[in-house]
Amino acid sequence: MEPDSRSVIKHLQVQMEASARSCFLELEIEHLKSLIRLIAEAAAMPSHEQMSDYDKQYRSDSIFAGVDSLCIVNSAYAVLSGAEKSKLQWQELPYDRLESVFQDLYRRFLGEEDFMTRCRMALDLFKIQIVVAAANYD
Repeated sequence: MEPDSRSVIKHLQVQMEASARSCFLELEIEHLKSLIRLIAEAAAMPSHEQMSDYDKQYRSDSIFAGVDSLCIVNSAYAVLSGAEKSKLQWQELPYDRLESVFQDLYRRFLGEEDFMTRCRMALDLFKIQIVVAAANYD
């Protein structure tokens, strides 16, 4: 991973952690930080078409290892006042557009300042990663 990517990840984690302190337990914050790392790493990687089979497998294994974090953060988020359901329209998202949808949502995630909106975006970003990882898992 590039040093630039590590600094972006750390910056995002610090921002989200500061906002989450008032409403998440320590364990939930750690899982949120894990999701953020996996999301930022995916955003910095080439598309699946440009990756070797080994890199695809490694990426997919990393995503699947984060599913528990998704469940924990989703549960913590869902009980908060103002929590929203996913805005992703899965029935309208063809598989071949998922990576571009991910990148577009990630750019919006980077610019978002509201914790609740940003947390919802993180959950949606990770769900997209799960679908792409599952489709490329062999």
